[in-house]
This record gives sequence, C-alpha cells and structure tokens, in this order.
Amino acid sequence: MIIPDDSEIKRIYNMAENKALILKNLADSIITEIEMNLIGRIESRYLKSFDKKIDYLINNWKRLEVTIDKIKWYIDNYLSFIEDENLRKKAFVFLGISENPEDFQILDVNSSYNRALAAKYAEDHAENPNTFKYPFFAGADCANFISQVLHEGGMAFLGGSWESFNSWFCYTNSVSNLTKISLTWRVARYFRRHWGNENGIGRNRAYNYSEMKVKEALENFDGLYSFLIEGDVIQYGDPKNYNIPYHTQVIHYKGFNPDIKRNDLFMAQHTRNRKNVSFFKYLKAFKDPEERNVYVYKMKKD
Repeated sequence: MIIPDDSEIKRIYNMAENKALILKNLADSIITEIEMNLIGRIESRYLKSFDKKIDYLINNWKRLEVTIDKIKWYIDNYLSFIEDENLRKKAFVFLGISENPEDFQILDVNSSYNRALAAKYAEDHAENPNTFKYPFFAGADCANFISQVLHEGGMAFLGGSWESFNSWFCYTNSVSNLTKISLTWRVARYFRRHWGNENGIGRNRAYNYSEMKVKEALENFDGLYSFLIEGDVIQYGDPKNYNIPYHTQVIHYKGFNPDIKRNDLFMAQHTRNRKNVSFFKYLKAFKDPEERNVYVYKMKKD
C-alpha cells in the first residue's frame, strides 16, 4: 500500500480548501444581491433576522428584481436557521421539498449495505473515475464519488425529486442531465441533509450520525478508530461559511500506519483523486481545529 506523503496530504488539503473558498464566494455573491433588494422593503431592525427576511421573500418574491432561482437558493441556504416551526413548514412548501415535513425524521439500519463491496469500489475507482457508469464533475466530484461507493455497496436509490433531501439517486452518466442526479448525490451539503441532518433538517438515513470539532476528533481518535469501519463516511465543514460541508471522504481500509506508528483510518476521495489518505494526518493539517466541524456517518451498525 502506497500512503500519500506529507506533501501530497498538503496538496489534497489545499485543493479541498480552495473548493471551499470558491463555494463561499459564489454564495456571498447571491446573498449580497438578495439582501440589497431587501433594504428599504423591510424594517432595518429586521435585516438580521432570518425569519423576517425569509417570510418576506416567500410572500413578496414577485416584487423583487431577483430571479426566483436565486430567491429559492437563499431560502434553502438558511433553511436550518429558521426558528419559527410554521415558517419552516411554509418554506418547505415554497421550495417544493415536501408537503409533509413532519415525516422527515426516519432512521434506517441499512442492513443490506455491504462494506466490503463499498471498500473495493472505493479502492478501484478513487484514482480511476468510473465514467462509463457515473458522471464525473471535474473540480467538484467528492460527494458524487462517495455516493457511488455507497450505491455499489448496496444502498438503494430513493425518491424522484432531484431537489428533495428525501431523495438520493443517479440515473445518468452525463453531467448535463442534472435533474437525473439528486442534489443529495452530488453536493456535499445536501449529502449531509440526506444521510444526516443540518440543525435538525434531514433524512437521517445513516445508522448513526454525529458532529464534532477537529480538535475533538484528534483527542478521541482511538475511539473513532474503534467505532468506524470500512464504508463509513467523513465530511468536513467550513467555519467561515456556517460549517457547511464542502468535502467528503470514505474509509476504505483501517489498520496500522507505519508513517505515524499508530492505528489509522485510510480514506478514498475525489478532488483530488486519491486513496490511502491518512485520516489522522488529514485532521492534523487543519489550522483551525477548535472551529472546524467533522461530520461522521456510520452507515450501518456493523
């Protein structure tokens, strides 16, 4: 097994961080456009209230000089920040996510998930994308690849609405047919909303979902090593952007790492396309361990 050295870990880390920066800049651009349109339309004292802004957008979106797609993106971006339960349900309906938001909290045991098959697929295609069967999103393929791993391990497609976090599917190998690929399949943030949850909003499909800071993960690394198995998934949040996940990896092997002389979890990923990435060394690369979130998905009990 060839383990990426420190310089390669740095390249992997930097590519993911650059992707996070691009995502934040794109988000900031839309947020600024929306909020500039709200100035003068709602009282200035309410401009810091997500509930007030979202309620206004839902009721008055036709009055704004902003496209409906951008308004929906804004509402979806702050969906988990809504405090009023009735407004949250109203937002679900406006976004077309579901007519029954009360039914979202469901826990699956995923007993048919085959960890060995998932790990084999991860090892076979981490560095050789399977473009014959699946799409490949150059520069932003991490969630898409991990979804492939889960599906090849036996996780079934769900739903038919590509925008809903209750759905998870991919029915094409073309990056042009995005309505045939659910957001939860190809976007890290929505992957979390399907397999875990974002402040209570999500499908919670993983057997166990937990959140911790990088510092906690390092301090409790031996516990994570014992708890996690091949086929389980890790995501990282961006503390400069509400700790929204931007990068996704899957464990394809666990065992002794001679480079650091300790047990380690070895990760497979896309963007950068690599396998045998030391989870311990990747965690150590972060410069903000007390602020950055790690999202842990145990896909089934054993």
